[in-house]
Parts: sequence; structure tokens; C-alpha cells
Amino acid sequence: MSDILGTIIASILSYDQLTQEIREAAVFSAPHSSYAPCDGRSIQNSCLNRNTGQINAPDLRGKFLRGLNTIYSVGQPLPFDPNTHGDPDGANRTANDYQPDTIGQHAHNVIGHFLEASGGSGFNGYGFESNSRQGNKTYTTDNSGNGINSETRPRNVAVYYYIKIN
Repeated sequence: MSDILGTIIASILSYDQLTQEIREAAVFSAPHSSYAPCDGRSIQNSCLNRNTGQINAPDLRGKFLRGLNTIYSVGQPLPFDPNTHGDPDGANRTANDYQPDTIGQHAHNVIGHFLEASGGSGFNGYGFESNSRQGNKTYTTDNSGNGINSETRPRNVAVYYYIKIN
């Protein structure tokens, strides 16, 4: 476990299991508990609160953590390029800053020719041919319709997040 104030750890242990492992009382107390669950609860009167002014633990439930782009080395920020260094908003963000989800504008182009067929044997159907003698056309789809699920997300594994407060 980390002794550095403000360090966030990921664990598969519930809070009860964590407190048992580090031999602390299972009931959370901001002035006395070493770690707080990252669920937005008050951490007033903790060392982290006194040192940073932060009143609540970050609420990381259901969130992905994203590293800040500007990391200071001997007081000097490293150069930041939003095109190659990840988060385009990163130069203006601070630790514990929430960023809502978004899906970037994009389209999918399919080049070919749409066919409709009806035959004398009762066959009716539609198809798509990529090399039609009738000439190719570009069909564009957009991302404004209903998706398969209610969110866009990468593969993930569920963990509990805790922050060192004392």
C-alpha cells in the first residue's frame, strides 16, 4: 500500500476487506481512516483535506482514469501536443477534474452499388455489389441513430478505487 497522500489505488477488495487487510476499523472516519472509497464522500478533517483543501474524495464509480498530459519535472512542464499526447483538453485540466463522455464526429463510407432484384421464381431481395458495371456510388452512414448499447466503452474489468487520505 502506498504511503503517499492523494495516491489512488485500484483493488478487487471491498472496503470491508481492505480495512481488514490493513487492520483498521471497518467504519469510515475521515480523520482516522487511511483510505477513503472514491465515491464522492466527505473527507473533511483528513490530512488530504488539510493539505489540499479538497473536501470530497473523487467519485470514480463507473469512470475510467485518464492521465494528465502535463507532468512537471523540476518545475518545468514538458511540451504538450494535443494531436499526439492523448487528451485534447489536457493542457487545461487539473487532477480530480471530471470530463463527460463524448463520441467524436465521424462517418463510414461504403463504396459500391446498391441492387434490388425481383425474379420470376419468387426471389425478391436487395444486395450490394462493390464492382458494378452501373458505376459505384458512395453511401455514407452516420452515428446519430440508436446503437446496440447505451454507451461506447473499451473492454474493462471492474475494480474498487480508494484514495490515501491520512
